[in-house]
Amino acid sequence: MILLKNIIVSIYQYLKKNLKKSHLIIIGVGLFFILTGLLSWSFYFSKIYIFEKNEELFLEAVKQYYVENPLYLPKENLIRTTTLADLYEGARLDALTVPKSTKLCDENSWVKVYNDNGEYFYHVYLSCGKYESKTDHEGPEIILNGDHTVYINLGREYEELGVKEVKDKKDGTLDLSKVIIDSSRVNTNKVGTYEVTYTARDTLNNQTKITRTVMVVRNLAETVIDQTDATNYYKGRDVNNNYVLFSGMMFRIIGIKEDGTVLIISDELLNNLRINSSEYENSNIDQFLTNYFLPRIHSQDNIVDASYCVGEISSLEDISNSCNKTITRKVALLSVDEYQKTFENGNSFLADVFTYSLSNYLAGNNVNAYNSGINGLITFENNDSSLVAIKPVMTLKKDMVILTGNGTKASPYKLNDYSYGKQQDEIKTRLVGEYVNYSGMVFRIIDQVDGNTQLIAIDGFQRNVSDTTSTFFLNLVIPDSNNYKFNTKEESNPGYLLNNDYLDYISSNSIISTEYEMPTNEVGKTYQEYSKEKIKAKMILPKTYDLFSAVQQNNSGTMYLYLDYSLKEKNAFNVNINNGVVFEDIINRYGPYCFKPVITIEGNLKIRSGNGTINHPYYVNS
Repeated sequence: MILLKNIIVSIYQYLKKNLKKSHLIIIGVGLFFILTGLLSWSFYFSKIYIFEKNEELFLEAVKQYYVENPLYLPKENLIRTTTLADLYEGARLDALTVPKSTKLCDENSWVKVYNDNGEYFYHVYLSCGKYESKTDHEGPEIILNGDHTVYINLGREYEELGVKEVKDKKDGTLDLSKVIIDSSRVNTNKVGTYEVTYTARDTLNNQTKITRTVMVVRNLAETVIDQTDATNYYKGRDVNNNYVLFSGMMFRIIGIKEDGTVLIISDELLNNLRINSSEYENSNIDQFLTNYFLPRIHSQDNIVDASYCVGEISSLEDISNSCNKTITRKVALLSVDEYQKTFENGNSFLADVFTYSLSNYLAGNNVNAYNSGINGLITFENNDSSLVAIKPVMTLKKDMVILTGNGTKASPYKLNDYSYGKQQDEIKTRLVGEYVNYSGMVFRIIDQVDGNTQLIAIDGFQRNVSDTTSTFFLNLVIPDSNNYKFNTKEESNPGYLLNNDYLDYISSNSIISTEYEMPTNEVGKTYQEYSKEKIKAKMILPKTYDLFSAVQQNNSGTMYLYLDYSLKEKNAFNVNINNGVVFEDIINRYGPYCFKPVITIEGNLKIRSGNGTINHPYYVNS
């Protein structure tokens, strides 16, 4: 290249001395086109030339192979394929490389010979980097009838949906009868995932193979019927086969309604809310479940609008009026009558050790589920200091199916409402309620906000008055002159301790400093009406109405502290771990307090492993 440049410069200098300017321009233009042509040849056309020579070498080597082995030629109307790898193995051809490169051509490149009534036709396809033969080398497109994933109830016969069309770029529409369908692996007598394969070839024997996934499943409603008595409700205390994973959260199956739909209830106390009403309809809880909780359910199409009883009962012994009034909702609270249907010999799996609100009222007070020994019910006064725990109830459509699991807590029924996250999925694509291991600490997703993921720790860490040396114990000091309020600047305040001391023990690389809302939790107002102060922090306490803020994972006997601001002097919101009810109480009444941090992490963090369950949380880079 340098030599060529020197020659051109020398010629130009000679001509400049001996020719006129106009002649020089003409000659210069000519030299420009000559140089351009030489460069084009060097950088492009020479590479094409080399590639075409490789094609010829490949084809000639195959032809010579058949000259030496004529018995290997295909029989009439058949095709035989020879690859580069075949030739290399027999040492019949030197390695072919990408033009002007040491990179080898694809060893799967082929020459196909077709026997057309005794006359042989050769077709060569060579792939060398970005250079490849123009020969048709792609199989036809197979278009199936129906979905690529189908569900079959256990024991039912598999009915093949077949192929709608097969199209090839060169041959056009192909005969459907030539498609080979293999459904031999499908066993409808065993729950599992199976594949049906569809294979088609064009005239050059280019093959396409696609699959249809066949999932042999159990119908949820039929399974419940099989496991329950004539009432179709799970009854008694010792029920251990009605756990179901829905939208990434754990629920318990209550039973089947008359229309075949399935009633489920959260297995956990999700949060705590003031009642702020003398009836359920349009109460603070009703608004929260409809406007906040429901939009965060992944598969709302699988929830049916159902009738829920919200009548006022006469007494705990007389619940005959519980359905005098009904409302239609996709998500609500459990009613007294549905609650009672699960009792057997005075016990029910729904009579938890924690109090949670039901949808009925008694003398203007909300009725709560509790293992009280009196028909499993107690009333709880709708007073100024209590926020009762919430367990949402939903009704699933009757054609939901069980993909995996045996209904136990360790292996709950996994339904067809969503798929687990996969490796390299971004965490912002995952479901509210799923579990995430971040920096060695297990959290749950409580929201997806502006492309980032908000998490709450499933276990907190404690304040212990007697131990000031342990790095994982915090001391809370309430100034005498002020009401308690979360802030990040006052030493010994949870806000300061969380964002300084504790942040040192968790990777903050992907934690985003976020503007959170601190609500003033006032009697008589709904959660939407609370006045809210903004505070920016990397780590914060949960609000009383944050999802999963009431979940009791920690059994240390501590009091969970909340972010909500109390207008009462030196009062704060904390939960009574004996019954799950949040109280607005004097901050120093109890010794230890447990903090469950809330953080916001970058939503583009990738999943490394896990399936989002408590036993196998998603692991993300921290």
